[in-house]
Amino acid sequence: MTDCGTARYFLGIRIDYNKKNGIMKLSQEAAATKMLDKFGLSNCNPTHTPMEKGLQLTHDGNRTSHPYRELLGSIMYQMLCVGPDLCYPVNYMGRYQQNPTESHWTSLKQVTRYLKGTTTMALIIKKGESSILLEGYVDADWAIDVEDRMSVTEFSFKVYGCSVLWARRKQATVSTSSSEAEYVALSAAVFVQVVDETDE
Repeated sequence: MTDCGTARYFLGIRIDYNKKNGIMKLSQEAAATKMLDKFGLSNCNPTHTPMEKGLQLTHDGNRTSHPYRELLGSIMYQMLCVGPDLCYPVNYMGRYQQNPTESHWTSLKQVTRYLKGTTTMALIIKKGESSILLEGYVDADWAIDVEDRMSVTEFSFKVYGCSVLWARRKQATVSTSSSEAEYVALSAAVFVQVVDETDE
């Protein structure tokens, strides 16, 4: 066994730790740049938003020849590691993996343009940032999908002020009101937290 010192990279995640102020930064700039080069998108123009406002895609159209699933999977890894801001577009674009069309590919490239403009952003974990042990934020988009009218659950959890868990997923049932969608979202978030604590 060899002691290699303080970790700097782990599975594509760059780790910058300052012992003086107790701040740790987790980023994936190198991994994002490598991904853009792999899919020939390194010269795309960066943008400030990952999706168009009110974007509504459908399943209609001919299948695209572009590597839609591969690119989406690469972006998903970025989201899971250090990118809670990518949670919404990854969840939305993931609905069209079975038969992606050119319009889906165009919208996915918009996400990569956003990613290029935010490669230097990092997830920051600060020592003693907050005196609150656990904070949770939950929301629901009622009947957001125009095709099946399913609602969407979104939640984020912080430990001592640092983001540690985030997700966005479709609800399993059709909610008949916005209040019902909110209750379903809240129960799902609480269930996830209870399961995580049980595993520990």
